[in-house]
This record gives sequence, C-alpha cells and structure tokens, in this order.
Amino acid sequence: MNTVPMMWVLPVTGPEMDRGRTCYVCQFGSAPVVAAFMDPNLQERDNYIGYVQLLCEKNPVLQGFIVLLSGPNEELIRELKALAAKKNLSVPLTVLDPEVGLPSGIPLSKEENLTILFYRKRFFEKKLEITPDGSTKITTYLGSETPTEEIILPKITKTGNSFRYEGYLQRYEGLPQAFMEMDSAVHEMINRE
Repeated sequence: MNTVPMMWVLPVTGPEMDRGRTCYVCQFGSAPVVAAFMDPNLQERDNYIGYVQLLCEKNPVLQGFIVLLSGPNEELIRELKALAAKKNLSVPLTVLDPEVGLPSGIPLSKEENLTILFYRKRFFEKKLEITPDGSTKITTYLGSETPTEEIILPKITKTGNSFRYEGYLQRYEGLPQAFMEMDSAVHEMINRE
C-alpha cells in the first residue's frame, strides 16, 4: 500500500520543538511533502539538511521535515540546534521517539544512509535512497500498485594509478546531482493536478 502512515517524532527545532511527540504527516495533511530520513553520522548530513531547506524555500507550497534515525541524545540535539541557528533553518529537524519508533509503513531499509520520501495527499510518490557506496535507487509509486525502480550506480574511472569517483553526489553548478533529482521530484509532484 502506498499510503503514508501516521508517524510520531520528537522535534528538536521548529515551532513544535520541546513540545513532545508530533506527527508532521498529520499536520501537513494533503500538502506536497519532502521527508528526509538519515543516519545522524552521515558524512554529508548537514549538506542534505540544507538541500531540503532549499527545496522548501524554492517551492512555498512544499512542506518538509527531517528525521535523524536516532533517539534523543544531548550531543545530537545540541548539534542540530546549532546547525538550525547557523543556517537559519525553517524545516523542522527531528529525532525518533524511542517509545514509538518508525511505523512499518515507512519504506526504509538498513542499507541506506539517506532516504528521501516525496508524498502528496498522504500517498507516496517517489523515494530516493542513497547508499554508502554512492549508488542511488529511485522508486516511483505513482499510477501503479507496483512501484518501479531505477538504480543509478556510481561511476569510477581510472587514470594511471588514480581513481576518480563520479556518482550521484557529483557536483553540478555548485549543487550535487542528488539535489537536482530531489528538485525534479518536487516539481513533478507540485505541478500534477
């Protein structure tokens, strides 16, 4: 089923911070939403948080939230609050509620460091998964009970004795290709009737 389930998280930043459990799926209702789920130790964590913020700034109807796949701990909360202040983030940064966890209807797997879900009217539309080896799987849920998948593998070229890595995180006009895919998914979702 492609329906987005209720999901309770603990907001660390944003208007709901320090109020206890919050369900952004419930709050955002039928709006188009980008939800990023990431390992708190992801090397590019702060950059991806910035990319989600940029998507929401570029598209005023888009709602967003970020879930760090960890329970609350003082060090992580301090880091996230400092990052939100430094980058003037409006997208809420959240952590998992250890009493509730993630619902089984959220399509995450253990192999990904980062999963970005795009949904509208509480139905999944697209999912980007970026793995530690740099490959990316794009899953499209629209118009079908069976999602379609496309895998983009990193490209490694050898020159002499050195290797050059080019993949989904390759820079393009100052932003990684992953951001371009995120932006494209948002535009498809927002512009659909």
